[in-house]
Amino acid sequence: MLYTQITHDERKIIDYLFNMQKRSISFIARELNRNKSTISREIKRNSDINGYNHETANNKYINKQYHKHMMHTLRYPEFNKLFLEFYDKRYHGVEVT
Repeated sequence: MLYTQITHDERKIIDYLFNMQKRSISFIARELNRNKSTISREIKRNSDINGYNHETANNKYINKQYHKHMMHTLRYPEFNKLFLEFYDKRYHGVEVT
């Protein structure tokens, strides 16, 4: 089975079923055709002091993705500075390759 990230629409459904309808994690997993542990992890990782909210969860997901990609550029600041200084799209761009 190919893994896919939980979408914003799925987060809305989780929020509605979990908070409003008070449904179990097993029920939500069956409705979304996901594993129970995926739903459980989503609720655990993206809840705050007020509980699970789809907007808060989606913002946390976006921030995690942003920081995950930014960490690669922050590890070697000297290299990044030199790379950007000497990088020229005319000679090293995708189209040229």
